[in-house]
This record gives sequence, C-alpha cells and structure tokens, in this order.
Amino acid sequence: MRFLKELFGKYNWLTWWLTAFFFLVPWQTHYLFATTLIGGISSPFGDVSLYATEVFLWVGVLASYVRKQDRPEFDSSSKKPLLFAALVFVVATLSVMGSAHESISFAVLMHLASALAVFVMLLNKKVEWRPILAGFGLGLVVPAMVGVWQIVVDWSPASTIFGLASRDANNLGDAITLKNGVRELRAYGSFSHPNIFAGYLAVGALCLRTLLIRVQKGSYRRFLLISMLLLTVLLVYTGSRSAMLGLLLGIGLAAFVTYFKNTAKARILVVPIALVVIGGALLGTFFAPNIAASIRGGGVFEDQSLTDRVAQYTAYPTIMTRGVGEWLVGTGLGTYTANWESVQPGLPAWSYEPIHSIPLLILSEIGLLGLLAVLLWASSIDNINFARFPNHDALMAFAMGNVVLVILFFDHYIWSSYSGLVLIAFVMALTVRMGEKN
Repeated sequence: MRFLKELFGKYNWLTWWLTAFFFLVPWQTHYLFATTLIGGISSPFGDVSLYATEVFLWVGVLASYVRKQDRPEFDSSSKKPLLFAALVFVVATLSVMGSAHESISFAVLMHLASALAVFVMLLNKKVEWRPILAGFGLGLVVPAMVGVWQIVVDWSPASTIFGLASRDANNLGDAITLKNGVRELRAYGSFSHPNIFAGYLAVGALCLRTLLIRVQKGSYRRFLLISMLLLTVLLVYTGSRSAMLGLLLGIGLAAFVTYFKNTAKARILVVPIALVVIGGALLGTFFAPNIAASIRGGGVFEDQSLTDRVAQYTAYPTIMTRGVGEWLVGTGLGTYTANWESVQPGLPAWSYEPIHSIPLLILSEIGLLGLLAVLLWASSIDNINFARFPNHDALMAFAMGNVVLVILFFDHYIWSSYSGLVLIAFVMALTVRMGEKN
C-alpha cells in the first residue's frame, strides 16, 4: 500500500487519467448509432459510432479545464505541432461540409477530434509521459493473451462488453493464413483486424523497451521484459508485414544513429535510408509479390490479398476524378469506400475498402490542403526529434515513428479507424515529448 501511495502521489491526476485511457484503448467497446451499407452490406467504413474510451477521454479533457490550476501548459517547442494539428482539423472540417455522405464524415471527424485531443493533452507540460508508456505497453498484455488463445485454438468468442467480435478460422470474412492446406487464424487480440493489433504491438514493445533502460533490477523489470517479449512474439502471429518491417526499420535506424559517431551526418542519412527501404518494399509488392506473400506462408489467400492491393491502385485515378474544389479539400473525411462504390458499383462487397496508402487516402478525402497540413504537422515534429539525437528516449520515439511511417504506405487503418488515429496521435505526441530537457 505504501508503494501505491508513493507511486500515485508522484504524478498528477491527469497523468494517471491518460495512463488509464491508453491501458483501456485496446478494448473496442462502442455504441453503433447507424451504418451506411457499402456493397449492399454493413461495413465498418460506413459506421457511425462512439467508443467507450472516447467518452472516458473527454471526461478527463473537460475536467482538466474546470480548475484553473489543471489547465494545460505547453512548451514553446510545441507551438508549431499544435498549430499544424489545428490546421489539419480545420481542413478536415471543410471536407465534411461538402461530403456526399455527411453522417460518415461527421462520425470520423469526431474520432479525429478525439485523437487530436489525445495529442494536445500529451503535449501538456503537466503530464508526465513515462507512466503513459507503461499504460500503453502493459495495456496490451491481456489482448496479447487473447491473441495467444486465438492462434492456439483458431477461434475466440464475441463479447459486447469488451468490444470483441467472434473470430473463427473457418469464417470466410476473418483474416487467416493457409499453411499446408489448413486455415489458421491470424492473431486479432482485442482489435477489429490483425494489422491494427500489430501496429499497437510494435509501438507497445518499443514503449516497454524505453522503460527497461530506466529499471535496472527487480520484479518490475522482469515483468516489463516478459511483457515486451510477449508483444514481440505476438506481432509475428498477426502476420502484419508492415508492422514487422516498421519495427525492424525503426530498431535498425535507431541503432545506426547510436553507433554512428558522426551524429550530424546520421541525421541526414536516416531519411533516405528509410525511403529506400520503404520504396524497395513497395516495388517488391508490385513486381515480386511472391516474396511478400511468403512472409505469411504464401498460398491463394496471400496472392489474392496482393492482387486486391494492386487493383486498388488501378481504381484510384477513377475515384479521384473530380473538380478543382474537391481537389483542394477532398470529397469528405471517411468517404473513400462509399465514393468507390458510387464510381464502380457492382464489385464484390469485400473489395470496397480504403486504399492501402495513407498519403493517397488523405489526398482523396481532405484534398491537397489536407495533405499539405498533415505533412507540415509531421515535419515540424520530426525536426524536434532529429535535433535531440542521439538521446536514447528521442531515438525510441524515432523508432516508433518509423513503425507508423511504414504503415502509412502499406495500410489504411492509421487514418480510417478510431484506433489508428489514436495510435498516430500517441506516437507523434511522444515524439515531441521524449528526449526533452526536464
């Protein structure tokens, strides 16, 4: 009890509120208000919903403004990231006004507002980021155990309370691998797709790795180490190529900066190295698909997955045909799949999903102005991070950023889902905070 009193007495209530928020985020409990049919069936990309953790977050945000002494304070280095984050929200709001699917756009705008609230609150100088790393990483331990169950028995039950859908290797809609003719369920954990679970696992493992440096001995260190290993192993069983590549790239570049004596030159080299690796992986997807497919065991399902991704790029120019105004602010936040059906009706329902390239997805939904705002936001944060090399905490944030960077070019969930938006807000905010002078 004395330990708990000392622990909870060390940081303010908002730090613990945000720690609890990230501990709970993996659980996808939400209330579905309405859904738009896409391809004739209910689609997650047409849902209008509110997540339980969003309510929890906004209670904390509002409470922090009730008393004057609890109101956020920001370091001068946070000004540009905050300004550009606000610009992203403004352009996204403009896109909603011209959307042909207002209910979808408004729902996604609310999720974006929640993610930006996370970003703003984490930049608050009164919030200590280290306990939040623990909340994020250790909050994935139980979902990882759920993932272990899923890969061992190839199914898991549904739970409305915990936001879990029923999963079964024999269900045609569930993500699987095919090994020796046997369907094997990929690890979902508590998330709606293995790829989202993988992104959280990769970032969570790096969170725990950051904490391990500061804990030299004791049962807490052992628990952190075991938890980190669990998350890393489960990452493999999600079958997410992008998250695995992102984690390897992040660790590799962080090690490069650490051991390369000329830090100034290392700062210059990391960006082209990352782009070469990502570019090579993209080319491999299109021109050497067997290599990419073999990472998850190959087979007809992997071939189909890669074929579908290529088809998305083929369809993209048709979906992007529009007037000057829509090129500037997009056709509406969250409406890519609904717009695709409008342009090319009659395709199989499962084929309607966001393109697996977030820059192209952003360009479509919130236009050139939105893409420019996002790039300015990201570059302002990267400049802060690079200036702190070779600080260990800054390098761990850099590694997390590389996970997100790779995902940007190979998946869509960072932009198309509430969980993804929270993940990128977390990584970008911690990139600003980690390595700062106390």
